[in-house]
Amino acid sequence: MQYVVGRTLRVNMTRLTARRAEQMLEGLSRLYALVPVEAFPAAVLAVIPDLIGCDSASFNEIELSTGRFRVLAEPADNDPELEQAFAQYLHQHPVIAHFGRTGDTESHAISDFIDPVEFRRLNIYDECFSYLGIDDQLSTSLLAVNGSQVIGVALNRACSFSEENRALLNAFRPHLITAYHNALHYSRAYAARDDEELCATAKAALDSLTNRQLDVLRLIAAGRSNALVAAELGISAATVKKHVEHILDRLMVDSRLKAARLYLVGAPRDTTDTSWTFDGTATGHFAGPSR
Repeated sequence: MQYVVGRTLRVNMTRLTARRAEQMLEGLSRLYALVPVEAFPAAVLAVIPDLIGCDSASFNEIELSTGRFRVLAEPADNDPELEQAFAQYLHQHPVIAHFGRTGDTESHAISDFIDPVEFRRLNIYDECFSYLGIDDQLSTSLLAVNGSQVIGVALNRACSFSEENRALLNAFRPHLITAYHNALHYSRAYAARDDEELCATAKAALDSLTNRQLDVLRLIAAGRSNALVAAELGISAATVKKHVEHILDRLMVDSRLKAARLYLVGAPRDTTDTSWTFDGTATGHFAGPSR
């Protein structure tokens, strides 16, 4: 299990107010907080829309080869007729169609490929987007496989997005990708709980810790630094450091990572799951990659 943090956020900081820069850094901290992959869509939607600004947003998983799709929308609209229309006309989506033809994973807006008048003539607009008050959508991908599968985030507005919005989303994209892979690693660590012997060993080791040490270890396993652990628990960073030393000693391990693994295997299971807004199969035909 290896978690990655600390990528540079490349954006023109000179154009940001101190408050805006602080919001962005706080958003990165929240984005890198470890969660199981099942809870990752909701975690992303709790961060990115506030940083870039939009009327609504969604986390989307789409398999162009089979038409299968899952969408978590914020705010949610679980209208069955809307889901049926989405399934019927998803193949008309300009950005998804572009991805299917080219495999291009950069951030794109619908308005990059079609003007507003033409977009409003499409069934997907008439039956879906107009109902939701969406006239433009800016999206980026976290995972793309050979132009046939894409996982991404979409931001929606009743007006167009600016180049600054696009630049900011592109700047956050590497962090979204890293955080997604961290969530995958986190979930794989949980999968080790199916090994009954390993689980029993981990639980026995955790029983040697005090309640406060367990609190510290829980936050370490969620990817928090000593400073963030201290802020969350209302203690000093020096106290956290001393707790970590005692935790490693009692668990008989030589690193925070090994201690975190023990916690993930032996602690109570996180049963968080995603309640998808839409979960269905598109009925239209997606264009294949360009030759």
